Amino acid sequence: MLENPNYELYYERSLVTDHTIHNNCLDVVLLDKTVKEAHLRDVEISKSHNLHSTITEKLNKYKDLKDELTEYNNWKRPL
Repeated sequence: MLENPNYELYYERSLVTDHTIHNNCLDVVLLDKTVKEAHLRDVEISKSHNLHSTITEKLNKYKDLKDELTEYNNWKRPL
């Protein structure tokens, strides 16, 4: 984890949440503390014919984490 007064950067680390979230370990998470935005990134190398299904799968996989950050931690739009 890297941290300064404005940002926290996590790499392959589970996030602490109020509720149990099974998929809460992303490749990269950047928390912007100044505007309370979370940038969630899960890196995957996929063939071009699987790209749409891979994106849909990742969005569904981390939906609970996104909801947790938005609703319970008052973060603006996790991206």
